[in-house]
Parts: sequence; structure tokens; C-alpha cells
Amino acid sequence: MNAIPTLAAVIVAAGRGNRMSQGLSVQQAGAAVPKAYLPLAGKPVIAHSLLSLAALNGMGTLVVVYHPDDHDLASPLQALDARVRLVQGGATRTDSVAAGLKALRDVQPDWVLIHDAARPLLRPALLDRLLTTLRDHPDLDGVCPATVITDALKRVDGADQPIEAVVRDGLRAVQTPQVFRYTKLLPLYEDNHRPSVEDDMAVAAAGGLTLRLVAGDGDNIKITYAGDVKRVEQLLTDGQNRIYRVGQGVDVHGWADVGGRPLRLGGLTIPSARGLAGHSDADVLLHALMDAILGALALGDIGQHFPSDDQRWAGADSTDLLAHVLDLMNRRGGRLVNIDLTVVGESPKISPHRQALQANIAALTHLPADAVSVKATTTDHLGFLGRGEGLACFALIGLTLPHD
Repeated sequence: MNAIPTLAAVIVAAGRGNRMSQGLSVQQAGAAVPKAYLPLAGKPVIAHSLLSLAALNGMGTLVVVYHPDDHDLASPLQALDARVRLVQGGATRTDSVAAGLKALRDVQPDWVLIHDAARPLLRPALLDRLLTTLRDHPDLDGVCPATVITDALKRVDGADQPIEAVVRDGLRAVQTPQVFRYTKLLPLYEDNHRPSVEDDMAVAAAGGLTLRLVAGDGDNIKITYAGDVKRVEQLLTDGQNRIYRVGQGVDVHGWADVGGRPLRLGGLTIPSARGLAGHSDADVLLHALMDAILGALALGDIGQHFPSDDQRWAGADSTDLLAHVLDLMNRRGGRLVNIDLTVVGESPKISPHRQALQANIAALTHLPADAVSVKATTTDHLGFLGRGEGLACFALIGLTLPHD
């Protein structure tokens, strides 16, 4: 059995957070508390991510890189976990990361996670995604979480200058923690000619390391302005004041007797000699998914919401029906957590389309792709499904709702 890789973390908290003062009141600004140590849901900002990292299997030393003026603020962090080691930072973020990495020379971990103290919403799912990617791809030297940019981008060089549109295709917003092979990254930071940058991936890329981006977390917010503190605190307390629900859904459709009907699955048209019979487009994946969501909300089933004797739904696109069900969920403050779909039938083969189905359902439900599972099985030629008379889908979903 392979040994669990040894981990260490460098949490960078040596900055001054000058942009915070732009949103602070005079009283708050007078307190002059750096953002890493501002109170957040009963703990300093930095403590939230520190405790998340400490909980990782295989985690060893946790280096906190602090500003020389902040020793009295940083020293209580050692009471949170015996593995915390305090190190003074440098003049730049790059210098501070270098100090943190050098403090691990006696430990020599397999992997080091470098994290900004101002990102307190460090969730286990993101950490698992990063470490799983490294485990599954032994050729990699580092991974970094990143999110797709959905807003339009503009470049403005000055108040009186023209506004230039920036094409966002291919652009990503990177986050932390960024994870690297320690023995590969340390020499790059020991180089006296290393570039001074805000992103460790840039140092690693300049050093020729093999890197990969993985899906980030939209809630992994970096506190930059004063208003961000309230936003993050709301997300923290919101997560503590929600209840979890599970929903199950089942849908079955026979094959259509008439030719030319497309086979719709998961909102996509799948190549097939025949389609499924139904009042709408007979998309068994989305129908089972809708039933599961409605079940978790205790709002009946799709037959009640979209009855087959109502001509409004004749030939309806199930993506539109799903949007209606999601709207019902959103009105109640519901949030999907994950989706697990199992298709049952002799044909078509789902495996060639699995990735596209997962990606499309994730887009329709605003979930990350790794929160959507699409599987397939047969009944070994037993029953009507085994005789190839139709397709079925079983759905299981998790969602959260606010407490009343």
C-alpha cells in the first residue's frame, strides 16, 4: 500500500492589506488590525483556513509567515495547533513565501500548500480536489485552483482614456492554496534572481515545473476590502444555519414507435436510431433529476407540475422544465450539493457521452462538474429494460435549505 504523502503548509500573513482601509470607518481604521487577524465568526480570519489545513490527513508543520509588527497577533495561533510554526516575512510576498519554505528544510515534506491568510473559506472539497489531482497524475509538480471568469472584462488606462474590451476566453482567476512538490519549489525560491510576483504558480512556471489548473471554489473569496468581511461572515454563518435534504427520483420511457424522434438525454441530443416516447422530449435523465429535487423539497413530482394532459408541455424541452424546478428551489433558498444519476438500459452506450453529459448537467444546475455523476448499467437482459423496450434513470441528489 502506498504511503500517505507528507504535507506542510505555508500561510502567508505578512502583508499590510492597504486596500482594506478604503472601506473602513474612522474607528475601524484607527484600530489598525491587519485583515488576517480581524474577527470573523468568533475567530481571527487566518484561524479559519489554518484549522482547515490542520485537518488534512498527512499534514505536518503549519508555517504562519507574519509581519514583524504582528507578533503579538500571530503568537496566539500556536495555541490552536501544536504544529504551528511562526516565521517573520519579508518585504514582498515572494520574500515571505521564500522565508516560509526555508523554514521547512528540516521537515522536507512531499508537498507544500501555499495559502493566503485572507482566504478563510477553505473547504474540504477544494482541498480534496487538489490532492486527488496530484495523486492521480504523478507527473505533476504542482496544482492551482482557478475559476472561470464570467463577467465582461475591460481595460481602462486612465479616466480620460478609451475603454478597451478584453477577450475573456482562456482566462482564469487563480486562487490559493497552490500545492507544489517541496523539493522542486524550494530551489526556485532560494534563487536570488527569482521574480517578485503575487502568484507562486508564476515562479513555478518560470522554473519549468509541470503544472495544472483544477476547478476552484467560487466562495473561496480573498478578503481585500472591508465589505468582504461581512460577505464572508455571511457565507460562514449561512452554512451553519442550513439543513440537509436528500431527494430520490425515477423516470422510465419506452422507445418511440415513430422514426425521426431525437434521443434527448441530460439536455443533449445523443446519436441514436430512435428516440424515447413521451409527452415532452422524454429526457429520462432530467426527468429523474427534477423528481429528485421536487422530492427533497416535498413539492410532489413532475407529473403534478407538468401533467401529460396539458398541451403546454407537448414536446417541451426538459431543460426549460428543469429551469422551472430550479426556480422553485431557489425561491425556498435551496442549493444543490451534488447529483448522482444512473441510467438503466441495454442501449445506447453512455460511456462515450458521460463527460459531456456531466458537464452539461453541471452547467444547467450551476454545479461544479465534479459534483455531478452519470453512471450506466443494464439488467442483464432481464425485464422490459433488458428486452430493450426503453430506458430508465434513477436519480439521487443532495441539497441544503435555510432553517425556518
